[in-house]
Amino acid sequence: MDAKLPTFILALLLTAVPQSKAICTPQAEGTRIPFPFQGGAWRVHVSPNGKWVAAINCRGFMPGGVPIIGGGITADLKSGKVLYSFPFDAKAAVPGKGDLTDIAFSRDSKYLVTVEHDLKSFTLWNAATGKKIRSVIAYEEWIEACRFSPDGKHLATLGCGKRTPSAADGEKAQTKMELVKIWEVETWDLKKVYDHTTTGMGLAYNHDGTLIAYSSGGEVVVWNLKDDTKTVLKGKPVVSASALCFSPKSNLLANASSMQLELWDVDTGMLIRTWPSREFKVDFSPDGNLIAIPRPDGSEVLKVQGDKFDKVPRDVSTGMGAFTVDGKSVVWCGWDYLVVRPLKK
Repeated sequence: MDAKLPTFILALLLTAVPQSKAICTPQAEGTRIPFPFQGGAWRVHVSPNGKWVAAINCRGFMPGGVPIIGGGITADLKSGKVLYSFPFDAKAAVPGKGDLTDIAFSRDSKYLVTVEHDLKSFTLWNAATGKKIRSVIAYEEWIEACRFSPDGKHLATLGCGKRTPSAADGEKAQTKMELVKIWEVETWDLKKVYDHTTTGMGLAYNHDGTLIAYSSGGEVVVWNLKDDTKTVLKGKPVVSASALCFSPKSNLLANASSMQLELWDVDTGMLIRTWPSREFKVDFSPDGNLIAIPRPDGSEVLKVQGDKFDKVPRDVSTGMGAFTVDGKSVVWCGWDYLVVRPLKK
């Protein structure tokens, strides 16, 4: 199939697209915000200032079934209006290529960052307007995840780079390596690189910025940024983490995969409990007492102690959820919409 897309699609993909006419729809289960890319949202994040929600998917389709690679939206949480969308860069507009794999707001809500897997880059946007600021090619192979530090001064990224093997490595030396990179936000200079040799997708800062966790194959590694030491959580997760999240007090670490959600004690490195899970997102409530997870038969909000708190029907949510800043609602991903669903009293 010819990879060249029609001119009108390429023009659409060049910049963020205002969507001021898109409005929310009140529903019995919550307020729905339209998501214009078919296939459902892959990641969802609420801005720290509580004003916006951003969501992306890996790939979607234009009207008429014309395939494009992933895109996303930023919407106003109060009004439900979609402020702008950010389809992927036109130069990578090849069906099945260039997935968007992660998204993050800076802690001051000034910036929004998207991760472009096959372009090996991340892109910085003005979070309020959707104006593209710059893109940074960060890896030789691909990039998977990003997170801002709590003070907003650094951006951590997770991807795959290359290394030069030594003579001791032998003929079958591995030349590809997973790398966690720490970037200076103002200059975008590379400050630090942490490496490991197995595949991972999860990445998280704790809430004072002293720890960073990332998945490494069947392990979860917690790196202390103050003394530059790492700890591998005891026991062995079922599969590599697709998403990691520290609790607000940084004493717990949630590890989400396509098979189950695991809750770990950060101080002891011991596994506390597990829940069946389906997708690649986990989020703690602002007070740390609740956790939102997707399930095969519908998403749920659970008490950290293990009790069920709120069941979300399958026809309301097909995947990931993120708590609002006030902790009163969860934004859930649906097939072609987001649902802002208040928690039950």
